[in-house]
Order: sequence, then C-alpha cells, then structure tokens
Amino acid sequence: MALPFLLNADASKPWQLGFQTPATPTMEGIIRFHHDLMFLLILICFFVGYLMFRCIHLFGEEKNPVAVQIVHGSVIEVVWTLIPAFILMAVAVPSFALLYSSDELIEPALTLKVVGHQWYWS
Repeated sequence: MALPFLLNADASKPWQLGFQTPATPTMEGIIRFHHDLMFLLILICFFVGYLMFRCIHLFGEEKNPVAVQIVHGSVIEVVWTLIPAFILMAVAVPSFALLYSSDELIEPALTLKVVGHQWYWS
C-alpha cells in the first residue's frame, strides 16, 4: 500500500550531488538560476585562464628580455571595470526577481510557537 508513496518520495541520498526535485516554481527558478550562474562562472574561468596563459606565453622573460614601460592604459582600465559591472547587473536582475518571488506571504494553516530556553525546549 505504501510502496507507490515511497517510490515517489524525494529525499536526499548519501553523497548526493545536485538539488532534489523541486516542489515549487520558486525552487525551479532557483535551480535554473544556479545552473545559469555556473555556466557563466565556467565561461569566466576559462576566459581568465586563457588570458593568463597568453600573457605568460607571450610576455615571458625569454621572449621579451627588456620590459616595456607602459605608464597609462586608460582604455583597458575602463573596459576591465565596466565589463564586470555589466556582468553583475545582468546577474542581479534575475536574482532580484527570485528574491521577490520567494517573499510571497501565504496565510499558514497552522502556526507553531517554539521557545528555546538555555537548557530545554518548551
């Protein structure tokens, strides 16, 4: 009799990676947002790693024994400041939407008051 219920019950498993099956649309949005952020994070990590490899490869001491003195790079400084700012704004919009959707106030069917004392619960 309880077998169909137990087969469909979703619970965490030992050494589980990832999320459980969502029960609400808000949790589905959170999982989708997590996956989108992880994809963006991987892209950024590969891009930064590629740039670091290219800098080490192209500007090593054996290829350039005399360092070039560059005093100002205003354009590159503006670019590497604005691009992360735009990325953060693009991430903030869906995160605020999820934050506001999770702030729904639903009238509870049951209210439970629990008071924690120093040595016991009441």
